[in-house]
Amino acid sequence: MLVIDDDEFDIAVKSLRNAGFRDAPWSYFSVVDPQSFEDEDLKGTHEDGALQYRNLDDNSMRFEFPLGSKVEIRAILLRSSYTHLSLRDTPDQRFTKSGNIYYPDKELLLESFAKTVVREPSMNIWTGDLGMWAISYAYSWLKIDDTALDSISDEEAKAWFNKRIRRSEGGLDRTTFTKRVGKKYNTSQ
Repeated sequence: MLVIDDDEFDIAVKSLRNAGFRDAPWSYFSVVDPQSFEDEDLKGTHEDGALQYRNLDDNSMRFEFPLGSKVEIRAILLRSSYTHLSLRDTPDQRFTKSGNIYYPDKELLLESFAKTVVREPSMNIWTGDLGMWAISYAYSWLKIDDTALDSISDEEAKAWFNKRIRRSEGGLDRTTFTKRVGKKYNTSQ
């Protein structure tokens, strides 16, 4: 997934097409084109699932890699307005740069997830995925501090995050790399 500034989105789409990437217009919900399925029930399942990803689909373009590349995943371009990530609106020090790709710091990534999930028109599979990425991956695995979103102005995103980490209830148990150990307390005297 690559976030592209809205002003440059159409240029990025054209560049991928010119480089041999093929449109994969089916929903993010389906890894492969559901029209390739012969089973009508399976097609119907994918059509139903796609409804839950509609807002993501409307704000992204999905591509298959060029023929012969042996890459079986899709390249996905997301609009910056949808992800709430923009190089123009965010200080450079919040990103790590590698070539022409900017990686947001972990707190900015968490902020993007929280802002995006609360802007979705309904709670569904996609918002569940975003919530899982925000809490299980960004917050727990990357060990982001409970106060990471305290300084943002988006009260709805901040409230969503605080509720998910059970901040007012003493906090969410975190996991280690190997097993669930529960909330750790400082036992040193």
